[in-house]
Amino acid sequence: MRLRPALHAAVATFATVAASADGATLPRAPLVPQQAVADATAARAAATFDALPIAADELPADWLLEGEVACASPTAQKLFEGQLLPAVVGAPTRMTHQTIGGASGRGTLLYFEFEGEAPTAWMDALVAALWSEKGKPTRTQPELLARAGNCVVVISCSLRSPLRRFACERLRRRFGLRLPDPREERTRPLAPLAKAAAEGDLAGAQLILAARKKELEPLSLAWTFTARAHVAKEQWLEANRAFAKALELDATSDPLPDDATHLACVAGRGQALYHQQKWPEAVALLREAAALAARCGQPRARAAAHYDAACCLALAGDGDGAMAELERALAVEPGRAELVAQAQQDADLESLKRRPEWAERVK
Repeated sequence: MRLRPALHAAVATFATVAASADGATLPRAPLVPQQAVADATAARAAATFDALPIAADELPADWLLEGEVACASPTAQKLFEGQLLPAVVGAPTRMTHQTIGGASGRGTLLYFEFEGEAPTAWMDALVAALWSEKGKPTRTQPELLARAGNCVVVISCSLRSPLRRFACERLRRRFGLRLPDPREERTRPLAPLAKAAAEGDLAGAQLILAARKKELEPLSLAWTFTARAHVAKEQWLEANRAFAKALELDATSDPLPDDATHLACVAGRGQALYHQQKWPEAVALLREAAALAARCGQPRARAAAHYDAACCLALAGDGDGAMAELERALAVEPGRAELVAQAQQDADLESLKRRPEWAERVK
């Protein structure tokens, strides 16, 4: 099994502002029945191309829908005009825009629909074109992206625009889209918890969450950071419970800020279950993580999830299943050589090394 601290890098950089707090111990996160999660998720509207745009009667009184495209960056403008991405990465079947203006400024929302799920190659090319090496919105390239099934939404307005807050809140609340929560009053209390988790300070994380329980308990990121602190102390039962709570909130009331953080939670929970020797449950989550990583364009995370599933299956006595997962891991580039070296030394895979195909396939 490969325990990768980098797995949680998506949530490690949220904030590093120091803070102190008094309080008691962290309350145990309950495991929520799947039916309860399904019922709550059903209350959200389906994120279809026709449902995503904002209706005129939803807007504040001094905001108006305008006709022309007014993106915050030339890159987003070129995207809508079809001049940004090569056809080889895929193309939407439908697209539309909404420009919204008011006394506080204006911005544009772009909506794209694909025949199937939005292609990973299209998303990767778009992220690279919008944010280049920064990998996140900037003052000159402030766009936010969200993917839901076969639709993609691009929010193109300035970082401090009221429209940005309005659009993010609406898409998060109504459709469950994974976008950063724009409300500083909700995200500010997360900063000290993020810092404690990044430092592996479980005691500090417990104090912070207990002291600000009312503010933090409803937030999926609070439980993500808490899970990470438990992982640092190898407290796998509590890590599993905290990851499960984060995923429950993501599915019902408080979406995680992006797909990468969701992937980290699913894979992290799979690893926690591995350490509890709950092989079937761990394999199911690690396979889900591999699929999510493929969808997010993260090949190393995909290979790692397949590899970890192989370890679980080997320890459970399913040699055929373990070998199949290991081959899936080794088929992903880049990183094959590193995984081969790890597999050769990994005690979890000892039972596979006696199989006749091992020498041929793991080299």
